[in-house]
Parts: sequence; structure tokens; C-alpha cells
Amino acid sequence: ERIFAMEYPRISAHLTRYRADLKKRTDKGEYWWELRACGYWDAFDQVKVAYNETSAELHAFVDEEGFCFNKTAFILLPDDPWSLAALMLSKPLDFYFRMRFPSHGDAFNGGRPQFRKDRMLTVPVPEMSPDQKASLALMGKTITRCREAGIPAICNRLESLLNAFVYELFFPDELAARGLSPFAAAREAGLDELAGLTGKALARAADTWSAQLADPATKLYATLFDLQSIDEIRIIEGRG
Repeated sequence: ERIFAMEYPRISAHLTRYRADLKKRTDKGEYWWELRACGYWDAFDQVKVAYNETSAELHAFVDEEGFCFNKTAFILLPDDPWSLAALMLSKPLDFYFRMRFPSHGDAFNGGRPQFRKDRMLTVPVPEMSPDQKASLALMGKTITRCREAGIPAICNRLESLLNAFVYELFFPDELAARGLSPFAAAREAGLDELAGLTGKALARAADTWSAQLADPATKLYATLFDLQSIDEIRIIEGRG
């Protein structure tokens, strides 16, 4: 304490006025004037999902560069960051956030949901097969690379497929009853051919591959179109 006062006399004089209260803290460091040490610094160096605290919609991304974040952002360290991020950014989860989370204003009319930890821990994560998880992760990564390449029109197409994947995860019986499987249709359409690509090469290949999502003559287009026959999906899409 004497060294602290010698090295930082003004800070010491200021904090000493609150010494008794500062000593009562449970989150202090080794000495009463210190902040507690961060117990998860190493987590910032890992590949992780980062997301914001409050906004009109969730902003989440996979951080592969080791960024650090302040108190208005949160991080997750799942085994498969890309599939989780894709799930979090899907339309079904957006609907869930607006229905279940506290919000500044009407969440369906310009309000801002609060993505607090206690609420995020309640978010349902459906069971996925290894193939489903791989397809969901690939779609999340492909959309990210297309955004980085500056081709948002393709992103809109791919997001419709990502949403279809998540609908199948949450409503498997309803889709099966109509003979619909976006996962199977995407694999039959050659989605796995994108799996070995990265960066701009992935974005370019996705540009070509995604054309069938806008072609009524393809099975993949028909599958996504027929999803609108399901009541739950129409409600989530705002068409019910």
C-alpha cells in the first residue's frame, strides 16, 4: 500500500477516501484498490462466436482473429462456432428473440430486444446429425464469405436456404409429412462441392451454385417454395 501511494499519489489519495467500502468488495484483486483479474483472457484468443447486447436484430459473427470485446458484447465457445452462429442468425431464432426476450419498445415494430446472458441460455438448440451440422456450418461460412466479397444478392438467396435448414431442425415432422427436406435437396444439388473452398473462391463458387435457388425448374427452389404451405413457417415469415 505504501508503494502504491508513492507511485500513484493522486489515485491513492482519491481511493483512500473510499477504502472501507472498497475493501468489502467481493470482486477485488489481491489488494483493496485493484480490480479483479479477468479469468477468461485466454478465451479471446480462441475461435468464438461474438454477439451484441441490444439492437433491433441480433448481430453475431465467428471471430477467427482473436478480438477482445467490452461489456456490451458477449462471446461463446462452442465446439462448432459456424453452425451455432448460423442458427443464431436464422429467421426462426430471430422470431424467438422477439417473442421471448425483453425489448426496448415493440420488438416487432422497431424495438430492440436485449440479448442478455440469462435469456440466451434459454434459447433452444435443436438436435442435429453430423451432416446437418456440417451443412448449416457451411451455409453460415459461405454467407459470410459472400458478404466479404461484396455480393449481397447471393447472400439473400443463401439466407433463404439457411432458414430452410433451421425450419427442418425445429419442425422435422411437419416437413416430413409434406415430403420436404431442405438438407437432402441441398446435398442432391451439390452443396457439398463448396465444402473444400475458402475465401473468394468459396464466394465465386457460391455465386454459381446459388442460381438454382432462384430457378423454378429446380428441386431446391420447389422445396423452399413449398415450405410456405406450413402454418408455423408462414407465421414466422410474417405471412400467416
